[in-house]
Amino acid sequence: MMTERTISSLPVASGEPDYRRNLAQRGFPAKHLARGLNTWKPYNAPSERARDVCTAFVQDWVNRVKIGPDDARERLGKGILLCGPPSTGKTALACAVAYEIRRRGVGVRFITAANFVAALAEENKLRVQADRGEPRAVDLFWSIKNLIGQINRVPLLVLDDLGHEHRTASDMARDEIQRLLRNRHAAAKPTIVTSNFAPEVWRELYGTAMAEFAFEAFDIVTLGGKGLRRDR
Repeated sequence: MMTERTISSLPVASGEPDYRRNLAQRGFPAKHLARGLNTWKPYNAPSERARDVCTAFVQDWVNRVKIGPDDARERLGKGILLCGPPSTGKTALACAVAYEIRRRGVGVRFITAANFVAALAEENKLRVQADRGEPRAVDLFWSIKNLIGQINRVPLLVLDDLGHEHRTASDMARDEIQRLLRNRHAAAKPTIVTSNFAPEVWRELYGTAMAEFAFEAFDIVTLGGKGLRRDR
């Protein structure tokens, strides 16, 4: 098991920039700013394993983003899927991992799946207005386009609450979520996903191929037990 001493001894980049402001600018929730793995307290056996997996991910970061030894190649681009019921600490743990990675000088970003899908829909709507030359629409269009570009390119993305994004008859949300996760994995850009739904349920939400892809693209951890917010 990874101890708090192991976690706190992981190497960090020199200097101590304003991580709180830095992470806030990258979309992270205020209550989870600049809180590392040593602040996330396990509350049962599954949560102990979850923190161990997340600590190992931080230690193994270089093999997740660069081609390394042959025995590490299967981990290239591999992220973490934290699944389980609401209020079990998934988002807090995902943000703690991102904080540890950011302290090592790596770019990170946070967005909910719902906001990602909404941004794509807004981009499509604004494109039409921007093509007509409406000044405000042009500015907003490029702002959203830049956000979507960052989500695709950032070395580590936290995609929160997958499975609760708005769905339409066109299946745009499903298709764009799949495209995002598959492209990031193929480009060796790991994603940390939180979801109330296990990969088996992804078959209903995103199809069989996506459910099987989850086992290839993520270290899967299931959190459970009493909800943290209900324990307080």
